[in-house]
Amino acid sequence: MKYYLTQSYNIENDSLELFDSNLEEFSSVSMDDLGTMLDEDSTLIHLIPCSKYSTYKYEYDKTLNNTVNEINFISNVEDFVVESISSQTIFFHNDEGYIIQQDFINHLNKNFSNLRVNIIIIPEHIAIKSFSNDALINFGEEIFFFNGDLPYRFATINLESNLDIKNSIDYKKLIDYKNFYNNKFKSYIADNITNYPNFFSFNFSFSSLKSNLRISNSYLATLILSVSLFLLLPIIQTNIYKKDIEIFETGINSIFLSLDKNATEIINPKRQIDLIADNFDLLQKNSISIPNINFIEKFGIEFIDSIEIDISNNNAKIQISDIPAAQLNIFLTMSNTFDVRVINQEIDTIDSLSSGFIIIGI
Repeated sequence: MKYYLTQSYNIENDSLELFDSNLEEFSSVSMDDLGTMLDEDSTLIHLIPCSKYSTYKYEYDKTLNNTVNEINFISNVEDFVVESISSQTIFFHNDEGYIIQQDFINHLNKNFSNLRVNIIIIPEHIAIKSFSNDALINFGEEIFFFNGDLPYRFATINLESNLDIKNSIDYKKLIDYKNFYNNKFKSYIADNITNYPNFFSFNFSFSSLKSNLRISNSYLATLILSVSLFLLLPIIQTNIYKKDIEIFETGINSIFLSLDKNATEIINPKRQIDLIADNFDLLQKNSISIPNINFIEKFGIEFIDSIEIDISNNNAKIQISDIPAAQLNIFLTMSNTFDVRVINQEIDTIDSLSSGFIIIGI
C-alpha cells in the first residue's frame, strides 16, 4: 500500500503540506488539488501539530461507557483548560486524554472525507516521540521539543523574552522539519500505524458519499430520476385510480337513473341493484309484434335504404330514396290493408321520385 504524509493544515485557504517521498520535501497544495494527486485506495497520514490539542494523563475505565469517561475526564482537567470544554472534542488513547479544537478537527474531517483514500489523523508528538524521543525540530516560526513527556511548539519570536526556554535548547540538535520528515520517518510511521490513535471520523455528506461511492454525474442524474419516479408514480397511479372511480360512479349513476328515475343517493350499489332486480319478474316473457312489411318488396326493395326498429317507442322507421311517387302513394293507400299503421312521414318528391322516411307503429 502507498502512504502519503501531510501536515500544517490551514483552515483559511484549505491547504496543507504534502510530503513528496521522491523529492523528500513538503509542498503546499490545496485540498481540491490533493484529491487528484493521491492514488486511490492508498493511505494518507496527517500529523496534527501539538499546538492544536492538549494531552493529559487519564486512566480510561473500560467498565464505564465513553460518555461517563468523558465526564470524569473533564472534571479532572477543566481547571487547566482555557477555552470552553463545549468547543472541544475529546479523544482517549493509552491512558491519555486529548482535547482538540472542535472546529479544527471537524473542518479537517469534512475535507478529508471527500478523498478516496484511507485517512489516519495522528497527534504529531506521538509519532515523533516513537521515532525520536529527544527530537528538537525547527518548523520555522515554531520550535518543537519535549519538556518531560509533554510536547511543546514554542514561537521563535518569543524566545528572546523567555531565556529559560532559549537556554534549554541545544541548537546543535535542532533539525529542520523538512530534514526530519524524510522517507525513513514516513516508513517508520507506516510500519507502526496500528500503535497510534486515529482522530479521523468520516463526515457523511452528499459530496463525500458521491466521491467515495464513485458516482458519476450521469449515474447521479439517473439515480435522481429513478427516485423521483419512485416517489411520483404512486401519486400518478392514485390520480388514475380516482379518475377511474369517478368514471365508474358516473356509470353507476346512469344505470340507476335508467332503472329508477327516483334514485337520488347511491350508497351500496350492489345491494341497491339487487333490490331493484328483485322487483322484476325475470320469468315474465314479453312479446313484440313486428308489423307485416313484407309487402314492400312488391313495390321494389331497392328503394329502401334502411329499416330501424325502436322497441322502446313501439315504432319502426323506414328510410326510402328515389321511389316512384306513384308506387309510394299505392303503399300509403294500401298500408291499412296489410295491417300497417303509418304514424308519421316526411317525404320530398322531385321529378316524380320520392325520398324521405315513414314511421309506422308496432
